[in-house]
Amino acid sequence: LILECLNFTEKLVWDRNLSINAQKELTRLKEDGLEIEEDKRRYIFHPDINSVRNIQLYRTLLHEIGHFYQYISTEPEIYDKLTTAEKEAFAHHFAEQLKTELIGQKIIPFDRILTKEFIAESNLDISDFEINS
Repeated sequence: LILECLNFTEKLVWDRNLSINAQKELTRLKEDGLEIEEDKRRYIFHPDINSVRNIQLYRTLLHEIGHFYQYISTEPEIYDKLTTAEKEAFAHHFAEQLKTELIGQKIIPFDRILTKEFIAESNLDISDFEINS
């Protein structure tokens, strides 16, 4: 499983002409706390560290675990016949249910551990964690 890095100091832009799936994703991004500016032609995303953490840790990670769970718990011949839309719907539903459970058990959200203080206490080099423009 690979979570892609995102430079949250840069804006992201989407065209306003969105597919149904992209519209659903836009709604999920808003729910994750991503600030979204709209103009006549586009959506402009203004991520910050909290919205990125919400997206990656509490949705994307759980979504990808949902794909893995479906893969290992479904007979191969049945899994191979599932459409991409069916696999995505399963993973989204799995992630939503798991997130609700983890919040209910007070497992998530959790505090950030990679702070400047933690880096200093661990004798790490802060420049390894800084964004270079």
